[in-house]
Amino acid sequence: MTLTELIPSIQNLNRSEKIQLLQIIVNELAQEEQNQNLTHQEKYPIYSPLNAFEAADTLLQILEKNKYYLEEKAKKGSWNKFKQALDKVSDQEPEDYDKL
Repeated sequence: MTLTELIPSIQNLNRSEKIQLLQIIVNELAQEEQNQNLTHQEKYPIYSPLNAFEAADTLLQILEKNKYYLEEKAKKGSWNKFKQALDKVSDQEPEDYDKL
């Protein structure tokens, strides 16, 4: 079946079916992409901030430059308002679909 033959059928789908079709197509494309770029038992680098001393130095410099700004912002803050905001946060475990 050609794309030209598929288009009228796709146009007749309801919204939910079109979304399902999109998900199928995206999953197919992702699978093809994965199959093209990754090979079995190949080693790939994983980037981590561990031992990223230059990044730590850069962050320290930024924090030192902004120290005055941060101190002024802290003076305007309220510990009580912070605690009130935290009290609104649920102490229950999130649902599985909400976990990071």
